[in-house]
Amino acid sequence: MKSLLILLSTFLSLALVGCKEGTIVYDLEFPRADSDEAQPPPPNVRLSTASSSFAENAGTVLVNATMNKTAESATTVILALSGSATQGLGQDYTIDNTTIVIPAGSLSSSTTLRGLDDAFVDSDETVVLSISSVSGGGRAREDGDQQATVSIIDDDSAAVTIANMSVPENSGSATITLSLDNQVQNGFWVTVERTDGTATPADSDYTAGTDNVTFSGNAGESQTVSIPLGSDTKLEADETLTLSLGSVSRSGITISDTGTVTVQNDDTAAVTIADVSVAENVAGGTATVTLSLDNAVQGGFAVDVSTSDGTATVAGSDYTALSGQTVSFSGTAGETKTVSVTFSDDAVAEGDETLTVGMSNLALTSLPVTISDTGTLTINDDDTATITIADVSAVENTGTATVTLSADLAVQGGFTVDVSTSDGSATTADGDYTALSSQTVTFTGNAGESQTVNITLG
Repeated sequence: MKSLLILLSTFLSLALVGCKEGTIVYDLEFPRADSDEAQPPPPNVRLSTASSSFAENAGTVLVNATMNKTAESATTVILALSGSATQGLGQDYTIDNTTIVIPAGSLSSSTTLRGLDDAFVDSDETVVLSISSVSGGGRAREDGDQQATVSIIDDDSAAVTIANMSVPENSGSATITLSLDNQVQNGFWVTVERTDGTATPADSDYTAGTDNVTFSGNAGESQTVSIPLGSDTKLEADETLTLSLGSVSRSGITISDTGTVTVQNDDTAAVTIADVSVAENVAGGTATVTLSLDNAVQGGFAVDVSTSDGTATVAGSDYTALSGQTVSFSGTAGETKTVSVTFSDDAVAEGDETLTVGMSNLALTSLPVTISDTGTLTINDDDTATITIADVSAVENTGTATVTLSADLAVQGGFTVDVSTSDGSATTADGDYTALSSQTVTFTGNAGESQTVNITLG
């Protein structure tokens, strides 16, 4: 038996045993010892981040390049950046280096993403990291398609505020201003809702509704809404409604503020007292005085009614005084109330007399009802006093004849009359008597009072 040992390579030997002497032809291909195929598998590079997000305000996150085994030479990993965030100073973030070098003998190395703070509200944004290329490191290569996504969390906020507003109710509408304190990227919209206070749509104070308001997003920007107002003639307190923010189209915006719209009353109401005249001898001995309210008054009110002397006096028994008689109004437009004044029928000729009816002490309301009007009550006198002259006979040679004048009723304040004579069968021309020409006779005004005049006889 003979043997043949054929050395095929440094890695393979083939022993042929039991072969006869001859030539052996064997066609085999083996990689060269210095070729890539003959080398052990290269390291694989993977990409990862220490966190999936970081804060816009000085937040950071490590980006790691890691190999599954070490290499005898440094490995260079070139990163590619994409996503909604923008890299660079004045933008959303920076990266310390887009090249990560893994030293020889090490399994990993890293670079750092750094957030850049701004002063406006924007959406959370993303940085997408991938491997652009790998070189060195004993033929190191990317492990498949490596990609890592990191979110940059916005830390800014903005607030919408609503200004308070006061407006007269007859203005037709109230224009309310909404203000944005900080910039908001790409703008937004917000809803404005109206809520009853003391002002209500049911009372026609304003029109209910919801408004959509759009902001372009500029810091300090203001927008307005218009609230339709009703108008009435009722005297009422200033009334309010509340504006609030119901919803907003994006996050990061505070909408907790409210605004108060004050609808200022512009109406007035007044009570007037009608003048009245009544005969002194009217049946029942009373005069009815009417008080009238021109406009409605919310909640009603009360006033005190009193009388004061004019030419008619309490002391003269002309009437009975009213002192603080309370009159209540429910507050209806056109409402009327009455009071009665009692007076006396006398037998004195005194002429028509007057007294005044007035108001004071507005009560049961804080509203400014006007009560300054007064009314005049005229008592029309129904008495007449008569002066009579008594007939008299006198003897011609007695020298004088005394003539008596009599008043049947009292006359207030007294009076005077002029007495004159006129010829009958007796004449002044014949020397029968001396004429009287407008001789004034004064009466003090007592009932039954008499006065005399003397006529000189011839």
